[in-house]
Amino acid sequence: MKRIVRSRTTSNKTKNRMYYLIAMIVVCFFIMIAVGYSVLTSIVQINGTAQITSTWRVLFTKAVEHTMDGATTTSGPTITGGTNLFVNVQLERPGSQAIYDVTVENQGTMDAVVKEIRGVQEMNEKAPLEIQVAVDGIITGEELSAGEKKEFQLIVTWDPNAELTSENVSKEITISIDFAQKTESATTFQLKMPTYTLDQPNDVWSSEKNVTMIYPEGDNLLYQYSQDGGKSWLVSPSRVFTLKYLQAGSLYIRVTDGVSSLTTPLILIEKVDHDVPEVSISGNLDSWATFKVISIVATDSISGLAPEPYSWDGGLTWSNMDSQRIVENQTLDIRVKDNAGNITRREVEITKIDREAPTDVSLRQIDVSSSSLKVEARATQNGLGIRGYQFLINGVWSKEQTDPTMEFTGLSKHTNYQIAVRVYGKNGTYTESESYTFTTNDIQAPTYALTNHEDGTKSVTITYEGTKTSNLIYEYSLDGGNHWVEVNGSEIRLDFVQEGMVIARVRDVGNNNNVVTASTFTVTF
Repeated sequence: MKRIVRSRTTSNKTKNRMYYLIAMIVVCFFIMIAVGYSVLTSIVQINGTAQITSTWRVLFTKAVEHTMDGATTTSGPTITGGTNLFVNVQLERPGSQAIYDVTVENQGTMDAVVKEIRGVQEMNEKAPLEIQVAVDGIITGEELSAGEKKEFQLIVTWDPNAELTSENVSKEITISIDFAQKTESATTFQLKMPTYTLDQPNDVWSSEKNVTMIYPEGDNLLYQYSQDGGKSWLVSPSRVFTLKYLQAGSLYIRVTDGVSSLTTPLILIEKVDHDVPEVSISGNLDSWATFKVISIVATDSISGLAPEPYSWDGGLTWSNMDSQRIVENQTLDIRVKDNAGNITRREVEITKIDREAPTDVSLRQIDVSSSSLKVEARATQNGLGIRGYQFLINGVWSKEQTDPTMEFTGLSKHTNYQIAVRVYGKNGTYTESESYTFTTNDIQAPTYALTNHEDGTKSVTITYEGTKTSNLIYEYSLDGGNHWVEVNGSEIRLDFVQEGMVIARVRDVGNNNNVVTASTFTVTF
């Protein structure tokens, strides 16, 4: 039985999941007890006083999650009465897979055999076809002796190659496992576990490894293998087939008759490295120098680097030296190899010896206040690079420094200054700029405004003109300059109820000689 449910709501929640198909899978298992009376009577003579002492009891005893990849069990797995197993699972995306371990136990005294497994092929042929179910590890004709347990797997998979859709789909699957009393005429095994060989052991590094799969002979059998953990299956072109691995991976090998299947445990293919090492060259490759130190930065995340992985002479000699001091122009043929023998080659051309002085030397202002000037030097040095800078102001050169910026402090307000710079190259040459004129800011005096109020009081508003920079402090005094109060902002109102006076000023913390004080303002009544 199948059920398809499509949702076309327009809620925000639905919009957020428009590119996911939410598949709700309901799987029901049943153990069908099929013990004929004629079978019993062929073994035990029944008369008026005879009693049958043998018992029949084949039950599900355990069902648990094994592997959940992009899947969530929303209810179950639940066993009812030992013969019914129910599980509801939600698959979130193509490639999602849910695997459950199921245990069936013969708790009776009569040997049993799997007579038939029904429903798998029929359900997989019904829509949605991208949702497939498999019963693995238990097959028709398999015996379950009295007191014996058998574990098999229920596998639900969403085809990883399925197209995404916004539809919600549910699929209900019913599968029956029919056990019967074991007799001489009971069905025998028809499936056998596939086998394989590996051409090289997993503890040896190699550039490739070959796995030969060997499937059992039989009619109407399908030979399959999976390289993505059992999410998708490919058909083997022959009963004996070899796969080549150029990198580490995994493999499942499965034989199925369309109803049940036998799958090998996960086969790991390890220590395969077909990739060359990743190599980069660091050092002074592009700029000028009197000598250059060249370093090899190499990694190989698969097999790792060889014990002596580096060659500086085209593979003639090898060592563990990953850097060299190069003193002349040349072309280096660098090679790096890994433990699998893969080799990466890099050619590095070493050029450029510097004799030129810096060019394009200039000076620009980057900050100014009433007591300071900050300038930045610019220059081009295509050889060794720039070593340092000297700055000239008022006829005096500063000490050489590596910072291209220079701040002159303690200057007078609204004054012109002549500044120049020397730029030194690392080869000892220098270039001096022309002299540039830069001017410090002026400071505007505060202003007063008197307001008469109806209640007879008066107020004075002090306004501080111009742009406030970090070096300026706005202040006023009510006691003739003995004490000063700092003002936050460019304006303040002072209220008077009797005669008084106020003095406002702007003070430059970078140069106290730059203080500008307004005239004293007197308030009379």
